[in-house]
Amino acid sequence: LDLAPAPLNVLLVWEPPRKGQLYVMGIDVSTGTGLDYSVIDVTRVGTVREPDEQVAQFVTNTIDELDLAYIIDPVGRLFAGRDGQPAMAAIECNGMGLSTQNELQRHIGYTNLFIWQYLDAVEGHQFTTRYGWYTNQRSRPIMLQRYVHAIKTLDPRTGTPDYRVNSPHTIAELADFQTPGPLWMAEATNGAHDDCIMAGAIGVHVAQTLQYDARETVHEA
Repeated sequence: LDLAPAPLNVLLVWEPPRKGQLYVMGIDVSTGTGLDYSVIDVTRVGTVREPDEQVAQFVTNTIDELDLAYIIDPVGRLFAGRDGQPAMAAIECNGMGLSTQNELQRHIGYTNLFIWQYLDAVEGHQFTTRYGWYTNQRSRPIMLQRYVHAIKTLDPRTGTPDYRVNSPHTIAELADFQTPGPLWMAEATNGAHDDCIMAGAIGVHVAQTLQYDARETVHEA
């Protein structure tokens, strides 16, 4: 894998859209002022034959939160799924992402948005009335643990990880993603970033949630 600096403000694609698949966009939003990065990370949802895989990514530090919606829209429609919907957009809405999501939904008319779920519900996945992903003290540990576990876990037969990372941006961030203790405390070292990791982790969590509900059965495969 070429680890040379990857370009910004272009859509990097490692696998073009495929018929019969489902796709998720994990989206981390910044202000576009040259500090943190906004990231659109596209994950192909795994099946009984293939693992989850990072298939495309868009990284920028110059596009503001409203204009980012006009990048998300065509990327999501490019990676339309077998359900006839554009890729599911899971936007982190703790900060600027709420403005992005509002623009995407109300001004552009994007229809496939992630609905926030109670992660500690007694009976399975309990949906709320809110769109978007919300990183908090409960969801961050679960999200990061699932992400790291998927990267590190290898299929004993094929040697393939449960989640395949392809982006040089993400790989570079993983090298500087450290923790003084438990995994949930991990963050970028001084001067580094973790925006690609967070967008990818949102995508993996949502993709693996979708697998429970929409994954093809062994019989169908």
